[in-house]
Formats: sequence, structure tokens, C-alpha cells
Amino acid sequence: MSSDTNQQFVHAARSQTRRLFQWEQPNLPEDLCLFRATGEPWLGTIAHERSAWLNLTASEGAAVAAELALVPVRRASSPGAGSS
Repeated sequence: MSSDTNQQFVHAARSQTRRLFQWEQPNLPEDLCLFRATGEPWLGTIAHERSAWLNLTASEGAAVAAELALVPVRRASSPGAGSS
């Protein structure tokens, strides 16, 4: 997806709502999920449960954690973590 297409999506989404958990029917599609070019989700939501997650690379996670230094960030364990 091109940068121009991404910007068009951001503009369209922001014109509908500025709140992640307002992505609920009947006004908006339920449970927003954004995917990487590889097909892997990087943002997933279950709006009616007020649940959301980010699937970030280590460097993306570090950048987000630095920006949100005062907000507690819970990291899920990596698949296979703790196994020998």
C-alpha cells in the first residue's frame, strides 16, 4: 500500500471518529484491525470489550515505550519464551 493510500485512510478514519473503541456497528465496521504488507496484523481491536493490542517489532515497541514513558506498557511474552 502506498504512503498516499495510507494517508487517505488516516484522513477517512479520523473524519469518522477519533476514538478507537467507537469502531462499532451500526455506525462503523466492528473491530478495527490494521495489517502490515506481509498480512500480519499490527493493530487489533475488540471494540465492545474495550480491548486492543499492537503487534510490534522490538524496535517499534521500544519507540512506543519511549513515547509513552509515563504510561504502563504490558508486554506479552514472545512465542516460545521460556522454553529450552
